Amino acid sequence: MDVQVFTKRFLHQCYLFDCLRGAQPFCNVDHEWVALADEDHPHSIFFVDGVSRQHQDLLSFKILTVKALNQACGVPFIGAEVLTQPPWLLEEFNMNREERETARSWLFMSESDIPGDPWVATGQRRVYGIECTMYVMYETPPFGRFILSRYRSPLHEDSVYWLNFNERNVGSWKILELLNRIVDMIKPKMFLQTNAANAQKNKITRDDNRRYNAGISENLAQNRDDNLVNQLSGNVLISRLHQISKRKTST
Repeated sequence: MDVQVFTKRFLHQCYLFDCLRGAQPFCNVDHEWVALADEDHPHSIFFVDGVSRQHQDLLSFKILTVKALNQACGVPFIGAEVLTQPPWLLEEFNMNREERETARSWLFMSESDIPGDPWVATGQRRVYGIECTMYVMYETPPFGRFILSRYRSPLHEDSVYWLNFNERNVGSWKILELLNRIVDMIKPKMFLQTNAANAQKNKITRDDNRRYNAGISENLAQNRDDNLVNQLSGNVLISRLHQISKRKTST
């Protein structure tokens, strides 16, 4: 196979989102496997020290171009619920800081419609024929600034998202890590509490169902007994009327 290296023509590149080599669709078997497997990964891809806006534009254009061809490119798809909460509360975003790191970028795909809070749109531009919308958090956290960029193409229903973080002051990232660890510690307890609440709710529901079914059985039994009494009463009445009729005939 004749593989051209670092081609600028996206339609000639390997479909893996960060590979610049040629040979469509994949330059080797490993990249094909990664492209397929990573799309099912539950966490976003993160880049230590961040990614420049120029490279985000180029990569987003390539990703949307590949997805328009209905091909895998290795970018995980994450549900839109991650857009409804602060990033440091979510396990989908790795917040563990590397040594001397002051910036980070996370890459993922999701639905094109952003629910709203906590993100507010601040501007829009077009690049390479696709739409890029910038968002900031409604309330800026004290430890740094988060910026969300959504790249949207009319050729594909889902969008490419870049979440970018810049540390506000030296050492402020430690607050971010601490919050993330607290959330990780709380989540198992919340999970157990939720399970316990659901179990209690299910128990109450089962008890209610038992009482309801018992009531139905009791009513059915009562109705059955009433029907039997009515039937017997009717038979007795018919028998008496028959006897009276006989007496009148004999006289």
